[in-house]
Amino acid sequence: DGLESAVVGHAQRTPDGPIVAVVSIDLAVEVFMQNQGMSLEEAIEYVSFNCEGAYMGPMWGSEGS
Repeated sequence: DGLESAVVGHAQRTPDGPIVAVVSIDLAVEVFMQNQGMSLEEAIEYVSFNCEGAYMGPMWGSEGS
């Protein structure tokens, strides 16, 4: 996906769980706009539907959360 530049850290969902990447929603939106040619609205919808809602892989967050 090219989301490596959107990774802002690492965390665990549970104490015994695996360590996963923490991905910035804002940076991910920027990546999809630049790399996939999406509009702001398309990128926000894509990240919201396909990334944030999935309970697998990385954790997603924004600066305010």
